[in-house]
Formats: sequence, structure tokens, C-alpha cells
Amino acid sequence: MDDSNYSLLHYAVIKGDLKLVKYLLAKGIDIELKNNDGDTALHLAVKKGYYELVYEMLGISTAAKDRVQNKKTWKDKDRTEKLENLKKSQTKAHTLLNEENNAQETPLILAAQLKNDAIYNALLKLKPGYQKKHLDQALSIRKNHVSRLKRKSFVGALLESFCPSASVAEISESFAYTGLTTGASAAVALGLNIAFAGVALIGFGIIAYANYKKNQAEKKAREEFENLQIELAYIRNIEIRHEQLSKKKELSREDKDELQVMLKELNNPTQYQKAKGAETSSADYITKKEKMYTALSSMGSFLCAYAGILGVTGLGLEIAAGVMGVGMGALIVSAGPFAIAAVLAVGLVIAAGLAVHHYRKRKQDYLAFGEMHQSMNKQKENIYREKQNLLNTGVKENIQSLCEDKKPAPLEAIDIPKKRQIQPEEWYNHGHPPGKLCSIEIVALMKVRQNLPENKSTLLSVKNNPEPKKYASL
Repeated sequence: MDDSNYSLLHYAVIKGDLKLVKYLLAKGIDIELKNNDGDTALHLAVKKGYYELVYEMLGISTAAKDRVQNKKTWKDKDRTEKLENLKKSQTKAHTLLNEENNAQETPLILAAQLKNDAIYNALLKLKPGYQKKHLDQALSIRKNHVSRLKRKSFVGALLESFCPSASVAEISESFAYTGLTTGASAAVALGLNIAFAGVALIGFGIIAYANYKKNQAEKKAREEFENLQIELAYIRNIEIRHEQLSKKKELSREDKDELQVMLKELNNPTQYQKAKGAETSSADYITKKEKMYTALSSMGSFLCAYAGILGVTGLGLEIAAGVMGVGMGALIVSAGPFAIAAVLAVGLVIAAGLAVHHYRKRKQDYLAFGEMHQSMNKQKENIYREKQNLLNTGVKENIQSLCEDKKPAPLEAIDIPKKRQIQPEEWYNHGHPPGKLCSIEIVALMKVRQNLPENKSTLLSVKNNPEPKKYASL
């Protein structure tokens, strides 16, 4: 340990040296050591976002599981000692998941602050007995994180519509900007280009509105998913947490309040129902409203593309008329109706093709919504099952006993009376005179016959020494 109470394991984590971390853990280094900030090596690994180191310390990585379960992978002589050290270290690491540093931050709270969800999601699946206050704090951080990433107001939707990605599927949106620019630059003509700009503006507004609604729906779905994820983690940790509290000699006021929160959660009725009852893929979970926004955005794309193409054509005619020294109307009349129809038809085909590409791309985007809805439905099902399991195993009654300062009463053993067997001397003491056989005597005689030795000498001795007369009469 140095002046800041950093151990070798702390420095190995800071460097991100997985090999050194494995070596130190196998040698039995104390994983519970804290620096001056109250951070253990696990806290630092989570802060840095080193998910491989976190998985290694907790023993949840594939390599860590295989190494512990299969001792043959250890070639050296002290492999048994190393395996024991790893198991102890992993057990301590799980208890550290509830340990706070000087800033009252647990590894779960630190993981909630990361941009990458891998560590956060992995920690939520564990059952170290998370406290409700820590889960609520992590949820608050996640909600702020989601709001910051997905906070796209109408201005954000406008920017998204003006600046789509460079993919072919979204290139039609750029025609909104093209149509507006063309209409503005050709406004001096006071001709059809003004109308094209108006159509492009309408299409652009439709796309912007669809983008805005999509962003809002995405944000809402993400927040609901975060709530369900935390609720499931809390339900899964209730049993372990109440066992931890039951081992205390005396419960504090804060502990009793926590138990009351557990009771409130268990008393809260949970009903699980499938959305439709026949979902087979994520596409089945897309709502009608989301499909409507996809179609609306595609229609706006068509208007923008068509107006943009015709606007560019009109601008070209304006330039050609200026070069030829004739008026715009005269040039259009000289081109003839067939040329005009051909231009309109070509623009229609191109705009329709781009609109189809746009629809397919947006449909693919909304499949992500379907996957999220499917995942949320699975979360609700798991919450229902976990809660029913707690109710059926008597956890609720035990928690209520702890709240009343009563230790859960152990189950009383039930004495099952043994069946009394009739002894040979009691054969004639059960209700009939000698000289008669009943079922009890027949069974007893059969047992005696089965226990007789099989050698001939014994049989001869029995023959030469018969039983007394009272037995011979039988």
C-alpha cells in the first residue's frame, strides 16, 4: 500500500492489465482493500469501464467460470490453493457490490454513469442483495442519461430532417432542402418553382413531425424499459436482502423502513398479460401508431423528392431560357406537352423509388421499437413470476415478522408414529384362543421361516429337538 492506500491490485486495474489482475487474485490478494477515496479495485474497474476486469473479479466471465470448474487448466502444483483464493475473492467481490465509497457510490451506481451499458446490465442480473436506495439512485442516473441522449425537441427533429445520414435509404430527405433552395433561388421567376418550394416545405414539415414523434416514442420506451429493469432487479434481490437483515442482532429504523418498502412491493398486485397473445417476432410488437408514423414520414419524403426534382428541372429551364433569350413560358410551350409529361413522369418514378427506400429504412428503425417492446414484455413476465415465487415461499410473512421484531418461527417437526410390530410372545394375546391361525400369525411365521439358516446340520438339529407341544399343535 502506498501513501494513497493504493494496492498492487488497484494499480493493475488502473493499467487495465487483465493478466496481472488474474495473477494477483490467484495469489490471494485482498480485494476488499480501499484507497483514500474509499474505492476498492472493483470500484475502480467499473469507473474505468473495464468490463473484462469486472467480469473476472466477479467470476461471471466465461473464462473465469471454466477455470474454476475445470481444474485441469491449472498446470502448476498449487492449483488447488489458487482455485480456493479465486473462489474467496469472487465471494468477497459480490459483497462489495453493496459497498459504498466516500461519495456514497456503489459499483452499480458507478456503472449507471457509463455510456456503455454492458457492465450496468451485467451487474443488474446478479443477486448480492441490492438495497432499494441504491437501485433508485442508479435509476435516476439512467433516466438523466437517457434524457440527455434522447432529448430531441422539434428543433432537433428539424436538424435531423435537414441533415439525414448519407445512406441511400434516407437521401430522399435531402430533397426537402433541395426543393426549398431551388424554390428560393428561382423565386424571381414567379412561376411554378414557387409552388414546388411550397410542396417541398409541406413534405419537409411532415418528415420533421414524424421524426419528432419517433424521438419522443423512443425516449418514452427507453425510460419504461429502465424502470422495468430496476424493478426486476429489486424483486430478485428481496429474498437475499431480507436474509441479510434477519441476521442482524438489532434492526435500525432505516432497516425497518427498508423492510416496509419490501412489503409494499410484494403487496402491490402484478398482473401479466401478453400484448396480443400470438407474438412470434419483434415485428409483431410494433404498434399501429408507430406504423402510421413510418407511412407518414414516407409520404413526406415523396413530396420532398418530387418537389425537389421538379424544382431543379424548373431552375434548369430558367437558365436555358436566359441563355436562349426567350421567356420561360415560351420555352415550355415550345417543348410541347409530351416533353412536359415525360419530365413529370420521370420525376414521379424517381420520387416514388426514393420514398420506397425511405419507407424500408424507417421500417427497419421501428423494428428496434418492436425489439424493445418484446424485451419489456419479457421483463413484465419475469417480474410477475419472481413476485409469485416470493409470495409462495413465505418470504412476505418472514419480512412482516422482522418488521414486528419477531424472528421467523422455525417449522416444527411432525412426529410420525411408527407402526407397532407384533412380537412372537404376543402372538396369542390378540383376541382368539390357541389352536387357530390368523393373518397376523401367518405373516409372522413366514418371516421366521425366511430367517431360518439353510445348512443341513441346523435343520437336523431342529428336527431332533422339536418345539414344545403348544407350538406343535399349531
